[in-house]
Amino acid sequence: MKRSIILAACLLSLTVPAAQEDIVWAQTAPVMTSLSATTLPRSGRLIIQGSGFGAAQGSGSVEIGGAPAIVTRWAGTSITAYVPEAAPLGTVAVQVLTGGNASNTLPLSVAVRQQNGVVKWQFQADSDYILQRPALSPDGTIVVHDSGGFVYSLQPDGALKWVFKTPAFAYGPPTVGADGSIYVASLDTIYALDSAGNLKWQFSDPGSQGAIAGPTVGPDGNIYVVNDLNGLGGFALSPNGQLLWSNVGNPVMYEYGQIGAEIVFGPSVPGGPVNRFYVAFDPRLDPHRWAFDQNGLQKWSTTTGVQAYPLALVHAPLAVGPNGTVYH
Repeated sequence: MKRSIILAACLLSLTVPAAQEDIVWAQTAPVMTSLSATTLPRSGRLIIQGSGFGAAQGSGSVEIGGAPAIVTRWAGTSITAYVPEAAPLGTVAVQVLTGGNASNTLPLSVAVRQQNGVVKWQFQADSDYILQRPALSPDGTIVVHDSGGFVYSLQPDGALKWVFKTPAFAYGPPTVGADGSIYVASLDTIYALDSAGNLKWQFSDPGSQGAIAGPTVGPDGNIYVVNDLNGLGGFALSPNGQLLWSNVGNPVMYEYGQIGAEIVFGPSVPGGPVNRFYVAFDPRLDPHRWAFDQNGLQKWSTTTGVQAYPLALVHAPLAVGPNGTVYH
């Protein structure tokens, strides 16, 4: 009898501390409540609403039809993703994965991209607008830089290949080198990406207000840019991101707003090699054209006349004929 009492007391003493333990943290699974569409084509933009997604993506992911989706925005209650090209056609499951936890699933009907009359395909960017023209790679890939800073690479059939995020909106049109390298401008920085969307290098001009012309790949393979006031002005970078030269211009080049002026190249003499580049800006009441050689030496500048409205930011592009004549 005495042995039984002692054993019971020992068991009680072992179990009491466990009963007093408190759970101080537990990770809950994310919950999806709605999708922005019930049917989307491959590479279509999808907004997922819910809770418990986490403030940042981290190791989180979205799967559509079992295929990983490209994600552009991630917040605690909302995620923006693109239907992967690998998603099977028909009704598939959408699911959010965070830290080893899986959400519920919601159905999405995945369709092929449909041609609409003369429009072969459409792609919806994850921003308010696209101000700059796209660029075309040697292999036919289309590159777009939108107002939210996203750089998109699209196949000729409209399929999304990848997305790269820059800090702010596009300060100039994208440009592509002969090797497929992509160059874009945002704030005071030029970003160089490889054809797979990986960052190769970046070059910053901290004193500048950002690019007002370019970036543009020249016939020599170098990258030409004109930055706004308090920076380098016009400058050239090697394909490796090294500064080759800079020139602020005379008069100093500047513009009201980063509107993506084009840098154009042409010969200095009829039938000669393409050895000059030209830019034009129309700030307030002092619009000018400038001509530089590819070593950064200014050859001339001329006035273009007075704008009817000084803050209109109406920018007429330049063109250069084969005989070196500049049209504006």
